[in-house]
Parts: sequence; structure tokens; C-alpha cells
Amino acid sequence: MPDNGKLKGFTAAMIEEIRHAGLFDWIIVEADGARQLPIKASDTHEPVVPSSTTAIVHLTGLDALDVPVDQTHVHRPALFCANTGLAPGSPVDVHAIAVSCVLEIRKALALVGSDPAAVVWLNKADDPVHLAAGRAVAARLKNHRKDLEARLGRRRLQNQSRLYISSVPLDRRAAWPGRAVIASLADADPVRDVVIL
Repeated sequence: MPDNGKLKGFTAAMIEEIRHAGLFDWIIVEADGARQLPIKASDTHEPVVPSSTTAIVHLTGLDALDVPVDQTHVHRPALFCANTGLAPGSPVDVHAIAVSCVLEIRKALALVGSDPAAVVWLNKADDPVHLAAGRAVAARLKNHRKDLEARLGRRRLQNQSRLYISSVPLDRRAAWPGRAVIASLADADPVRDVVIL
């Protein structure tokens, strides 16, 4: 165990070795944590995704809605602001959640050698407000794809030195999640809605 008290996980190469050994039908890897916060911006070295990945699930907590962008609520808030255009301390809105989901999943997809399925999992739709927010994020992902992609392209150019995706060849493929799952893991039947994107 390292000095920081966290267990060290498997490397992507180790996961590949385990997969090639044929011991398991499924291998589930948490490629990137958020320090138990509902939303984050990943750093340049994240996520660590094995090249043989067949599915990527990007998880975002809907309890991020309306929280201020700060260290208490958002992992790497300065980077999150640079990625979404929000000012520090301003509330996280549906648009910022959608932009964050797109950025994070496109980055993960660009890092994988294969062409995996991609899902955005919007968790903590525990009440009508957060369920509606999850549906609004999914609708924005579904109905505003061209607008979001255009904004992402402009932001990449404007913030080339600050935006984490500047080091990733996102133009390698037109990566877009295939569906959004809106869920509440607090319930026995967690899936509230599935939106095909």
C-alpha cells in the first residue's frame, strides 16, 4: 500500500494479461475516480483504459446539479471550469453536466485502440428534480449533438494549453455515447430511464 493509504490498482497491461488468460467473461475496471464527488474533470493521465476495452460507462452524479464549482463539490474545479465555460463558484447546470459527459467519454474513447460501446450513466436520480435533470442532460446529449460538438471544437482552440483533451487525438473518430441511463442506485430497481442517443 502506498503512503497515501490507497491501494494501488492493476495497470492497463496487467488487465490485458488477465483478459488474455481467459479466466473471466467480464472484467470491470474503475479507470478513474472522482474522490467521492459527483462530478469531475479528468487529468491528462486519466482515465487509464485497457486497449481491449469493449464498453465504457461514464458515471456522473446528478447531485452535482446546482452545486457550486469548488473543491468541496467538483473534483478538479479549475479544469472543470476550463472545460465547461463555467466560472469558479457558479452553480453546475444541465449544460455543464452534458458538456462534461461528452468531454470525458470522448477522451476515454480516444484512448482505446478498439471501438467500444459507450454509455453515459446519470446516477442519483433520487427525486423528481434530479430525474428531470437527468432527462434534460440526456435530451441535450441527444438533440444538441452538433451544437455541443461545435462548442467543444471552439473551446479546444481557445483553451489549447488548459483543456485536458488537447493532448488526446479526439478527431481520430467521431466518438459519441450510444445511450444515457438515468438511475437511482438507492432503489431496488435502479434504472429510471434509458435514452438512445
